[in-house]
Amino acid sequence: MYVGYVSQLGIAGLTRRVSACSREEDKTTCCCCTCVNDVPPRPFKHDDLYLQVEVQPLPRTRRFSAGAVAADGIPPEYLRRKGWKVSTESSKYDVADDADGVDVPLRRRTPDLGGGGGSTSPSPVVVVGRWYVPFIFVRVDDDERRRVRKNLVRRCMFYKMTLEQSWKQIYNCTRRRQRRRKSRRGWVARTYPAQEEEVGADGVKWFRPAAATTAAVGRRALGLNVVVWERMRWELERGGWVAGDEEEERIERVERCDVEGLQGQWDKFECYMLVETFVLTRMDGSVALSYQFSHTDKIRTRWE
Repeated sequence: MYVGYVSQLGIAGLTRRVSACSREEDKTTCCCCTCVNDVPPRPFKHDDLYLQVEVQPLPRTRRFSAGAVAADGIPPEYLRRKGWKVSTESSKYDVADDADGVDVPLRRRTPDLGGGGGSTSPSPVVVVGRWYVPFIFVRVDDDERRRVRKNLVRRCMFYKMTLEQSWKQIYNCTRRRQRRRKSRRGWVARTYPAQEEEVGADGVKWFRPAAATTAAVGRRALGLNVVVWERMRWELERGGWVAGDEEEERIERVERCDVEGLQGQWDKFECYMLVETFVLTRMDGSVALSYQFSHTDKIRTRWE
């Protein structure tokens, strides 16, 4: 059984409509028989039951039937016929069968801290989750739509979503001939490649570029349907992330060098925090959205 939406893509991808179910009240009587007047496709809303159909395979056949999720709903004519077939062909889009969600064991291990060198991101970036997001759940602003209208379908029929882990350096200090064994406190500011807005009445969570440029001011570059945004937060909370009340959080702690052979002889101290980043990529490989979450309770230190 599959419950989902049947979408229709308009010319050049500029008009997105979803096939809708009719209601009992849409029936009419014609020549002593009852006819169903299919309603026209309408804009997508994730919580509209009349946009949802339940597809089931017929026993011992390769055919299907569909029913409306709404109690008084009637699917459009091409779906309410019992025994319809689905034809398949090789996709021209680079959609591999590797979107298995989160790799829980890999995510729990977290990346290696990596080598030294003073980099603010020394660890390798490890992909711990993969998904595909259909275009119907992603919105672009009018300027972006006009700019890429000729290639919108080719670039944005599907989006790839990945969840990445890495360690970010938040503090470091060096030993300046003092024979100290403790490090000083540090603080971390949560910074994001994109800034968010509240979920609007249309059920879309809009993001705008974080760069404070003249072109970016007031611009809403991309929006995610609230169901995608809620799934992102659910995945984070499942991994132990806790939302803070402030955009900036101060971390204070005292570290003692207990590394064998370095007691009282250390030259450098570094502190790292685990960050997880959702990256939304278009089919042509360009990044549409990058959003970073900081795990302020997952800290690692290194002495040299």
